[in-house]
Amino acid sequence: MKFLVMGAYGLLGGRLCPVLEAKGHEVFRQGRRVEADHRVDPGDLGAVQQLLSTTRPDVVVNLNALTSVDRCEHASSEAYEANVRPVEVLTKALADSPTYLLQVSTDQVYSGKGPHNESNPRPCNVYALSKYAGELACQRVHAGVFRTNLVGRSLSPDRTGFTDWLYQAFTHQEPLTLFEDVWFSPLHMEQLGLALERVGVKQPRGVFNLGARTGVTKADFALEFARTLGLNSYSASVGKLADKPLRVPRPPDMRLDVAAFERTVNWTLPDIDAVIEAAAADYR
Repeated sequence: MKFLVMGAYGLLGGRLCPVLEAKGHEVFRQGRRVEADHRVDPGDLGAVQQLLSTTRPDVVVNLNALTSVDRCEHASSEAYEANVRPVEVLTKALADSPTYLLQVSTDQVYSGKGPHNESNPRPCNVYALSKYAGELACQRVHAGVFRTNLVGRSLSPDRTGFTDWLYQAFTHQEPLTLFEDVWFSPLHMEQLGLALERVGVKQPRGVFNLGARTGVTKADFALEFARTLGLNSYSASVGKLADKPLRVPRPPDMRLDVAAFERTVNWTLPDIDAVIEAAAADYR
């Protein structure tokens, strides 16, 4: 199969593309870097139409996004241009096409107590709202939307993630506060890549949660991550997000009910212990 990966040089793209190639798929990379196969503006309908005509993919994976919650909140037009417009352009370019659109979304579309099922999104900030708007645009075409959260070592020189921050702090004994009242159920990037490869082959339509089968607080995740690597965690203190003054509201519970994904795709997702072990292995 042929995969066109839009935004191929972010945190997930750096892991997903090699997974797809290892499975025998042909992969075209779109991005801003000089080494990209196609340096195309994802907001330019004509350019995207030409890209699709040139590559003729079976699956388009859209990873283009602005993920900074603070920046989205204070620059809503940028949030639209990064998180909504590229999806709108793709859906127009793919109208009446059999090509499958695989849209990667976020667990931050949920608020309230989890685990959450797919039927009750409640975005509480501009970032989440913009990602949800991108989801809605996908309804026009043959598409699947996957709400997720990822961990693991970044292969991108200009992007870092949660475990990169933890590893830096623990190895250099930098002070950090770990929240015991923030829950999530992430996947390691390679686990997520394998799941998305299966999605591309099976091409289910609809919205699906895609995460670990079990959830954990960010504090417990971080401390177990440090323990698994044999790192000293004395520089960390445990606190509550509820006690922290926030410029932008953030959901405290992003745990996902992944039953619909497992049933539809016929894929058993890992539990959180396997996710932590995979993330720690990146740094050994």
